[in-house]
Amino acid sequence: MPGRNFRLTLTVTGPTLRIEVRDPRVERLPTVRPTPEPEAPRECGHGLLLVEELADRWGVVPELIGKTVWAEVGT
Repeated sequence: MPGRNFRLTLTVTGPTLRIEVRDPRVERLPTVRPTPEPEAPRECGHGLLLVEELADRWGVVPELIGKTVWAEVGT
């Protein structure tokens, strides 16, 4: 997206893959949305549902400028 900066960091420590995405937007902290009804599918908003299902753990670190959303997956 034009005008948006982000940083993706992947780290492997032992059997764990850590994924971090840093975004300068602090006004929108991520939240898991309820699963939409099958008769009303949406094209967006499924990211954290997938993260919650696939990751062993995840979280958000608010920073002075922006935030980092991270997830850890056992390999």
